[in-house]
Amino acid sequence: MSLSDAINPCSKSAVFETTANLSAGTTTFGVIGISSAHQLIGQFFQPSLAPLSVGLSRVVIANMSDATLTAALTASSNEEINSLNNIAPLTSQTAEAPSADYTGAIYLAGTQNQVFGPLSADLASRSLNFYVLTGLTANNSVEVIGKEIKGIF
Repeated sequence: MSLSDAINPCSKSAVFETTANLSAGTTTFGVIGISSAHQLIGQFFQPSLAPLSVGLSRVVIANMSDATLTAALTASSNEEINSLNNIAPLTSQTAEAPSADYTGAIYLAGTQNQVFGPLSADLASRSLNFYVLTGLTANNSVEVIGKEIKGIF
């Protein structure tokens, strides 16, 4: 990664470099963030693309923030709560949940201190939903970025 230059693309020196071993048949998400010390940080995540049964979705939440966080999703249809608890910085957690419309929020782990939300998610059958938690809890800048991959058979 380097600073952009529209006139001379790729002419600036790198501000962040890494080497990765990529394998055929594996999906890899490379995520860049900024630490609380204002340094660029990066992490690779390889979510499972194993087959899912009809009616199920896979949710992967990668934490690039500065704190351990918990994600709570509540199904609109039956108020069932699905949580991914204590997601440490630079790690991810995975859960399978019934396909449905959900609402939710992100909390500082072990507290009721909401750092992001409300949010909404439509988890489609046989889909992978990859979410990144980024930002800093210290300055209330936590955000959620998401990507859906449909058709995990």
